[in-house]
Amino acid sequence: MTIERARGSGPLLSRLLRGAGVLSALVVGWFGTMAGVMLVTDIAPAALAIVPDVRTLGRLSPDIKFVRSGRHVLVVSSTGSGYVRQLYRAGAWLVLPALKSGCLDLAAISRATGLPSPAAGRKPAGGST
Repeated sequence: MTIERARGSGPLLSRLLRGAGVLSALVVGWFGTMAGVMLVTDIAPAALAIVPDVRTLGRLSPDIKFVRSGRHVLVVSSTGSGYVRQLYRAGAWLVLPALKSGCLDLAAISRATGLPSPAAGRKPAGGST
């Protein structure tokens, strides 16, 4: 007599590994899509470049402005086109879209969505009206 397992009731470890594989594929696909969009369009107001060392990017055109930097991360903005290709030629590993004031730039999100900024209705702290 044989007992067949119902489909999908395999060991917990194999389901976790399968889920981790799907999640990894989604993350890689998302970052690949964002990098491809930046390479083709230069549409974001700023770019986040992952670099081996920030000093390697010293030879960029003057229209590229440095917004923030860390040891391996650089946020730049530019008014010219093709700056993402310049970043790759200068040695960037990956260039992704970014906001000039970081991920929680509420004013930029408000402009993009047309919704009022949550901070728009607040009064300044510590001051009288």
